[in-house]
Parts: sequence; C-alpha cells; structure tokens
Amino acid sequence: MFAEKHFVEQQSSIHKRVHTGERPFGCDVCGKRFRQNSTLNMHRKIHKGETSCICHVCGKACRERGSLSRHLRVHTGEKPFSCSMCNKSFKEKGKLTTHMKIQAGKQPDQRETI
Repeated sequence: MFAEKHFVEQQSSIHKRVHTGERPFGCDVCGKRFRQNSTLNMHRKIHKGETSCICHVCGKACRERGSLSRHLRVHTGEKPFSCSMCNKSFKEKGKLTTHMKIQAGKQPDQRETI
C-alpha cells in the first residue's frame, strides 16, 4: 500500500510540473531542460548516438518505435481511439479506457487519472 501511495504522489508531483513549467533537469551538453530525470536520460542518448527513434518535428528521443508513434500524435493531432457511446476521441488508449469507465459510472483507477 505504501509503495502504491508513494508512486501516485510521485506521479502527481511530476504532473504538476506540466502546469508550473518547472523543468529541474538540464542536459549538460545542450542545455535543454526536462520535467523528469528519466526524460533527460533518454535525451542524453541522442548525444551519444544510442537511439534511432527520434521525432523529426521536435527531436524527442524514444526507446521504441511504438513510443515514437504515440508521441507523433502530439504534433499531428491524431486521435485514433473513439468512444462508442459518445464518439469522443483520444490520442491514447488508456485515456479512452478511463473515459469509458466514467461513462459506465465506474470509478477509474487512481493511476489512470494522473
């Protein structure tokens, strides 16, 4: 239980940075700043030449081709996951799942709402 609570609090803290604009982690090579240390570590791979999945629009590095495909929706606006009840569309399958639970009157999981 403690581990789950800590995880939720940690994710909430990271999410708050979206709204505050805080980017406490900086790249020592190019100076680009990030909300999460894990994102900085992924970015560093660009400078080391360790990743082949790089966004051609903004330069974001992804470990896997599927992650890059999901990221590209930020730029394209594509929302391939649609609700069968109201036709609202989402960029991510998890967001649709949360929406469907709310539509069905169920409480979504805590981690899905972050």
